[in-house]
Amino acid sequence: MPLDTTTYLDLRGLKCPLPVLRTRKLLGKLEDGVRLIVECTDPLSVIDIPHLVRMLGDVLELNVERDGIYVFHIRRGAAMRQDAPNQQSTSMINDPAKFLAALIFETSDEVNGVMAEFAAALTARGHRLAGCIQVSANTQGCGCPQTHVLDLESGARIPILQDLGTHAQACRADSAALADVAGRARQALERRPDLLIINRFGRLESEGKGMRDEIAAAATADIPVLVGVASRYLEAWRGFALGLDEELACTRTAVDDWWQRLERVRLA
Repeated sequence: MPLDTTTYLDLRGLKCPLPVLRTRKLLGKLEDGVRLIVECTDPLSVIDIPHLVRMLGDVLELNVERDGIYVFHIRRGAAMRQDAPNQQSTSMINDPAKFLAALIFETSDEVNGVMAEFAAALTARGHRLAGCIQVSANTQGCGCPQTHVLDLESGARIPILQDLGTHAQACRADSAALADVAGRARQALERRPDLLIINRFGRLESEGKGMRDEIAAAATADIPVLVGVASRYLEAWRGFALGLDEELACTRTAVDDWWQRLERVRLA
């Protein structure tokens, strides 16, 4: 493809994290020297997209706002880097599909156990983890399990379901507790953990809420992310991840294999 080729990406109307994720996906397909023109209406794109460009080593030639539309001219910059002999390894390291993994599970799968065992093994080897895994204790007054999430950085156990009493048919998620869990994950990302684990991509995330932004922020920053995704939310997950993920079977073997391949790439 000639160096003066220009590609356009219209992301008007999309909200964070979709603009940066779609920009990254397309940049990964473009050859060195190609210019990508991106148009967005999300104000957060003025932070996210320049950060992405710097991280990938590309060149931001123009960053301007015109009548509420944010325009970015990005030159795929590998051809202008001085470390040309290392281009292959750099491309491998920046491959987002290797940093975002979905642990796909059915109701009968022991997804919490798989995540807990994997987290314990990495912690024992000295890795710094952030995020949360789900644990259950005794039943509440309504008969539902007393569900907590374990914050992997601090060790705090946070109850995430409200006990609505003996006459309730089910408990509902505690929005304040979930906001606390998301806030802890956001703060942990500033310290760049070795891995972020999110116990679920579920109903809230499929609706654009929950831990969706934290997952995107970690993946964009090349922080490995492991997310539990129930099969009933798989299509919603795929719409979010845009093919930038690896879908794993709900087994320790599959998770360990993903981590081992990821570590080889990071050490390359």
